[in-house]
Amino acid sequence: MKELIFLHFGNCGCEIGIDLWNLFAKEHKLPSCSLDPGQQNNSINNLSCLYDESIRMENVYHARCLFFDTDSQIQRLTKASSRSQSQFKEENIVSPIDYADYDASSNFGKGYHIMSGEMWDYVKERVRKMVENCDSMGTVLVTHSLGGGTGSGSTSSLIYDLAHEFQLPMVSKYGHDIVDTMIKSCFSIFPTETYSTSILEPYNAVIALHYIHDNVQSIFSYDNYALSNACVESGIKNPNFKEMNHLISQNISTLTSQIRFGSLRDVCETLPISYNANIICNSFVNLQDTSMTELSIKDIFSRNTSMNMANNGVTIAMNIAMRGDFSKNHTSLLSEKLKTDWKFSNETEKAQYQISNKGPENVYPESFNFSNVMHIANNTTSITSYLENLLKQFDLMYSKRAFVHWIVGDGGFEEDGFYEAREQLATTIECYSSFHN
Repeated sequence: MKELIFLHFGNCGCEIGIDLWNLFAKEHKLPSCSLDPGQQNNSINNLSCLYDESIRMENVYHARCLFFDTDSQIQRLTKASSRSQSQFKEENIVSPIDYADYDASSNFGKGYHIMSGEMWDYVKERVRKMVENCDSMGTVLVTHSLGGGTGSGSTSSLIYDLAHEFQLPMVSKYGHDIVDTMIKSCFSIFPTETYSTSILEPYNAVIALHYIHDNVQSIFSYDNYALSNACVESGIKNPNFKEMNHLISQNISTLTSQIRFGSLRDVCETLPISYNANIICNSFVNLQDTSMTELSIKDIFSRNTSMNMANNGVTIAMNIAMRGDFSKNHTSLLSEKLKTDWKFSNETEKAQYQISNKGPENVYPESFNFSNVMHIANNTTSITSYLENLLKQFDLMYSKRAFVHWIVGDGGFEEDGFYEAREQLATTIECYSSFHN
């Protein structure tokens, strides 16, 4: 059984992490959360995939994860949930209250350069211990927001350092040899104007993408505007961030069910088929009834199921993970429909399927009622429209050098990094456009 390590950075990443681990605890029948002692078979429940057993206390398990935020409220948030009290190691919850008065202030430069000195050494040591305690490590997964200072800057610094400190053997990928990395995927919340909390978000996102792009295989993208629409589609009239975060948690849970009860590595390595095309769009479909004789491609890929603000495009590669009352008949039917009703870049279907009979858990039945779900990870040219808009916002500000001094002066970031990040994003857009054409 491969073991997973999760890193949760920034306020958004940490809140997603808390929700996600509450979901994992219920799915894997974590002993402290199980009502039926007969279900506490640790081998059957695959606890070792996500949890380390305590060496001090019997039948106590600790989540294999780390939380970091420059806002000290993360200490309170992780202790607020009854499920969290026993499953999170206190030493793996890191915030400035343990050191000094750090504050990323929604500034990439500050978030990036906070990661130095004693505190940064401590964070890396905690990650190193988790890696060393694994018998067969599968991958490291990261949750964060690209718009915030910690989520963009601190995450970029961490990913860069870990990619170079824990190098794996060279692999042949995208036509040339590259250094493999243990961080296969980031689950990244992209900024949107509707939910903007900082004028620096375009800078933060573009610069962070530059650092992350080179050091992970897949960037699973989400945005709050699309998440809000998806919540409304689920019957929630006025969705809040907690409910949006839970949709992301269900996405991650469904995708990682393949390594918890199968294999995630193939998914991460198959979706990005080009070095510059590794930003994955996501859709999440909840079906009350799977006995239908025909699955509607239009319904499955509608805007109401999308986790991204993206226009129509062509698919480069796709992974469809199903949980619940599904069978191979569903994959065969869906495959046939995709061949005739969907656009692939090379005119041939490039989709893979996974089925888990273990259905989704309902942590918040008052808000959501998940029964049979599909997670579609879609590497598609439709992301181009969003990236072009992000680049337009970046150029509009940078052409006037607006607020550059906040990141360069206050944050200590070199201004050359703006140009490099901008060119990297332009190259990514050009790459996706070539597939579209």
